[in-house]
Amino acid sequence: MCRQQAITRVLVLGLLLIWQGGCVSTDKAEVSGKPVPISSTETDLGLKSSCKNANSDACMSFGADAKTFRQLFAASLDPELAATIPAEWLSSSVFDPADPAPLWAIRTYLLGEIFLLREDKSGARKAFRSLVRWANIDPFNDSWGGSSLAAVALWRWSQLVEADFLSISTRDNPLPVRIITKPFEYMIHTLEIAANPIEQSFQAVFKPDDKSLLGSAWQSTAAEDRENSLAARIVAKPFEFIRNIFKYGFKVAFDPIRKTVSGTNLTREEIIDEMGEILRHADKLLATRFTIRLFQDEGISINPRLEEDIRLFLALFSIQVHGKDSNDSFRRFGSYLEVARDVGSDLGIKTDKIDEDEINLIRGKRFYTLREYHIAKSFLTTASRSNKLQLAAEASYYLARVLSQQDTLAYQEEIIARLEEVLEDSQDPEISQRALYDLAIAKSRRSGSGNASEEFRHDLQRLIEEYPNGSLFDDALYQLAMAYFQDGDMDKALAAFQLLREFDEENGWAKNNWVEIAHLRPALIHYSRGDSADLGKAVVLLERLVTDIPDGDLTAAGHFWAGRISEELNQRNRARKHFRHLIENNSLHHYGLRARLHLQYGAKAKTMHHMDAKIRQQIAQEITAGRFTHIPKPISPFSGPYHRRLESTLTSGLYKAVLETRDRFRKFFPSRELKQIGMRKLDEIHAVPLMSMLSSLRQLADAAKDSATDNRNRLEIAYAVGRYANDWELAMAMVFAIGEPEGVIERAAIMREPGYLSTAYPIRYRENILEHSRKYNIPPHLAYAVMRHKSYFYPAALSPEGALGLFQLMPETFDSLDRDWALLGESGMPSREAFLVNSDLSIGLWMRWFGERVLPRQKGDLFFAVLDDQVGADNLKKWRKSWPKEIENDFELMLESVRSAETRRFLRDVLASWEVAEIICLFPTRFCE
Repeated sequence: MCRQQAITRVLVLGLLLIWQGGCVSTDKAEVSGKPVPISSTETDLGLKSSCKNANSDACMSFGADAKTFRQLFAASLDPELAATIPAEWLSSSVFDPADPAPLWAIRTYLLGEIFLLREDKSGARKAFRSLVRWANIDPFNDSWGGSSLAAVALWRWSQLVEADFLSISTRDNPLPVRIITKPFEYMIHTLEIAANPIEQSFQAVFKPDDKSLLGSAWQSTAAEDRENSLAARIVAKPFEFIRNIFKYGFKVAFDPIRKTVSGTNLTREEIIDEMGEILRHADKLLATRFTIRLFQDEGISINPRLEEDIRLFLALFSIQVHGKDSNDSFRRFGSYLEVARDVGSDLGIKTDKIDEDEINLIRGKRFYTLREYHIAKSFLTTASRSNKLQLAAEASYYLARVLSQQDTLAYQEEIIARLEEVLEDSQDPEISQRALYDLAIAKSRRSGSGNASEEFRHDLQRLIEEYPNGSLFDDALYQLAMAYFQDGDMDKALAAFQLLREFDEENGWAKNNWVEIAHLRPALIHYSRGDSADLGKAVVLLERLVTDIPDGDLTAAGHFWAGRISEELNQRNRARKHFRHLIENNSLHHYGLRARLHLQYGAKAKTMHHMDAKIRQQIAQEITAGRFTHIPKPISPFSGPYHRRLESTLTSGLYKAVLETRDRFRKFFPSRELKQIGMRKLDEIHAVPLMSMLSSLRQLADAAKDSATDNRNRLEIAYAVGRYANDWELAMAMVFAIGEPEGVIERAAIMREPGYLSTAYPIRYRENILEHSRKYNIPPHLAYAVMRHKSYFYPAALSPEGALGLFQLMPETFDSLDRDWALLGESGMPSREAFLVNSDLSIGLWMRWFGERVLPRQKGDLFFAVLDDQVGADNLKKWRKSWPKEIENDFELMLESVRSAETRRFLRDVLASWEVAEIICLFPTRFCE
């Protein structure tokens, strides 16, 4: 409770700033802690005069000045502010979507949340219902669903309908009957309320079984929200417990629904009709782009439990509308189970079509997908004991995957045993080949090198022979080829790579995930042999790669190595052709920069770790005047509905207000992804509108980007959300084309656009970086480059593995440094998480660690220090031991020899960003003087 009150107090202080037209400048606030008035930003954006023209977008969006949007957002998060909203803003006419203004959906949603805080259920229902109906008419004729806020509105509307149904159930089954029929449950419920009154949600234990919609399913909303058991709370606070018996027990427990559900004048038939309307709207809404991304997109999803809650409502509504044995109810129940975290023992569906083992399997797979492995393990272990062999085999397969994520060494033998059982029992060829593939990988990790390696190859060969048309055929061939390569058997490696290249379309060429590496890796094997015949074979393979796959992930690498090997064969024109292609099409990419070195210095370039002043000056002359000083054009509201709406959220200051509130809120949950907090917890602290708005605005920006496919539009959107809303996290994701099918093409094309450098290399944390780089003698542009790719400049960035902050430090690394340097004691920070989300402290710590620990153990070599920072000193030591000595004199080949593809990509990106940041002089250096 204290934590909740603290969160609420800080959020309210921030909301008051928004309400009064103030905001916090991220960089300065982190240093000084003083709020910076928003007025300067309003001046920059022209907001002070935004409503002088009654026809301006900002005015037309609401009929008021830009400050109104920030006030509505603030009021949606705080009951006291909600109570001060003028009555004329709450007129039912605002819900008419006949000719909606750009921000109609946002306004309607926020008013719905404000109505809830004002305990006006009727007004809230009208707002949310109107928004769902609007989304389902396909307002922009693109089948995208209008706004992701419609899905949240569907959830809220369903809550209100459920509340009315519970009210009728209570009215039909009065208090005396409930006490007499279930006295023990009544007593327990009274004690629960007295021990923790905040848990008075839909946990009414006296609802009649055949009339209850939620029953025990809703009682288990989230196990993590129940921090202590009933007994522990009573023992810890006995006097408070006794006081609450009188304060809450007799007042609330006699009618546990009264605190959560208001009465209704609707009849049961009217409520069931409304449930039917929700069901009709839901199917279409759940299939739209905005809703799907709300649930699934890693960068946009607000909470997987939102989907779970909605699908639970739909399943339960279907029972009332169509009956518990209907196909529709069963279908919706199955859809719910696929996404559910918490399932009660009885949802009112009595069917022989699904049993408890199937439910456990479904839930285990769901938690595995959500990376909540300790919970997944419990369900999958239970399911693996099923008498149904195929179900048990599938459960064992997923259990092995869960165990491998928890601790491969500790569970090594169990993982192998489980997978071998799957191979014996499974009749599903897809599960069988996956198990065989995982078994090979598991054996390769088992200690005892020689035998394990032989078993690894044997299982891969078996998979290739038994499943020649299987989905993992190409993966098995790749692993086999790499195993031979790492063991030094180059002939067998080349043969396996050739099979991989010959994996024709009839047998699944379109599914071949390794076709590019099957050209590049054998080309490098031929190159390592050194004779002219092998060098010629390497060039042939590489030119096949760049010809057949001109826009692949490894196409730039293909051009570079074709150029370099041709250079060594004295085929200068051939080499120059490949290098010039890179400079024209990938000029600021790692391979484009290396191509410049080769054109200038020839074979000597392979030993150079860094650009020299001459090359930097050449590049600076080419790009500085045209690309760095140029700023992308403002978003045009005439480009389409999404551009107009995005422009309105930026010029009104609403987008920026949402981001600033998110940053304050984020500090209370620094070690947990926001989407894991739970809808119930978010609702308790009035934070659902915050997360809903953040997701909605980011989807809006994404829609504006995708609705016009030219790269100049992408750049304009990215620059706008970064510059005017401080959402550099999203801006960088757009620049890097993260998660996009044509990401390689987009990244290369956007580099050629005017204004690219202003967007892709924003000046962030300049003073902090300069201060600490001088103190620890670290190149400031290198620190900037590492931060750019590790966190996209977001101070509270959190990885699935738990790495936190601008430089993604792992908890164990911080704890070790804290023991040595007393970080928390000297900083006054209360926790590791609070320290790492503070940008100044995070930058200072990384610089100190890099300068005092990492660089010395790598003897001052910046390249190896960056590699050490990324993969750890032990892994780097193992890799370097396996390299031939001559590799360390060849910087380019050494980089290609890094074992992990992800690490190779990261190193190339950081090295290129370091060079470019230095070329455009983001920080003062000797080159920039």
